Amino acid sequence: LAVMVRNGWTISAHANNTDTPALFGAFHVQGPLSFHLLAVWPIMGKDGTGPSYSQSLAASLVVFEDFLKAERTVMAGDFNSNSKVKGQQHTHPEFVSRAAALGLASLYHHQTGKGHGQEPDPTYRHNNSDDSTFHLDYCFLSKALLGSASLKVLNDTAWKERSDHLPILVDLPNP
Repeated sequence: LAVMVRNGWTISAHANNTDTPALFGAFHVQGPLSFHLLAVWPIMGKDGTGPSYSQSLAASLVVFEDFLKAERTVMAGDFNSNSKVKGQQHTHPEFVSRAAALGLASLYHHQTGKGHGQEPDPTYRHNNSDDSTFHLDYCFLSKALLGSASLKVLNDTAWKERSDHLPILVDLPNP
């Protein structure tokens, strides 16, 4: 997991980063548009031990509850979660509801009007196969950012050759 800035933007780590699930990080982003950022990549141990993806996501909402309630908040990354994934039919909607209670909504779903699990634009190809695709990469935003932001899934051959995930490009215009 990497969070980088350039061209006059700065970031500072949030104090709670020591208490967060592995590969989650909270940052204060300063620039023309300042906001809170929670970078997300829940993982499980190779032997299946440790918290599940849904447990890590749920824990992050608890650890960073106050941080995520800020007026301008971004929670983005590889969530490894979708209602279509076996075993996540209930846990993903629970996460979405808990995030909504904190004032966060998925930009992709807001923009397209599609429900979770009904995404026509996958961001992940299991085993690099176009026959087994899911939407696992998200950008959840606070209401103050949601109305003016836009998102695009970069779905072209160049990206498919680099990873089993497709990047999402998010534009957050200055208010």
